Amino acid sequence: MPLDENWRKPSRSANGSDCMIVRRAEDGMIEVGDDKVTGGHVLRFTVSEWEAAVDGFKQGEFDL
Repeated sequence: MPLDENWRKPSRSANGSDCMIVRRAEDGMIEVGDDKVTGGHVLRFTVSEWEAAVDGFKQGEFDL
């Protein structure tokens, strides 16, 4: 997936790759992709879905 100026990746990425990347699409949806998969699938979320997911990440809801 090409990384353009709209995609953001974690600043704490260990080697600058193998990261989840995120951007806000023109239609306002949040898009999430994989920086090492060119042309890969993109997951799309509403802002409220994304905010709920981020809150869950921070609270450890998805810890394995």
